[in-house]
Amino acid sequence: MKDRIKINDRITSASQPSKEEIEKLPQQGFKSVINLRASEGYVNWICM
Repeated sequence: MKDRIKINDRITSASQPSKEEIEKLPQQGFKSVINLRASEGYVNWICM
C-alpha cells in the first residue's frame, strides 16, 4: 500500500488500497480494513 504508516503493532494507516492490495492484506497479517473515505455526495457537497 502507498503511504503506509505503522502507528503501532495493531494499527496501520495508508492511502486508498487497490483491489489487488486489499486481497493481499490477510497474507501480510491484516485482519480488518476501516474505510474513512467520505461518500461521493458528501465530498461533492464540501467542494461546492
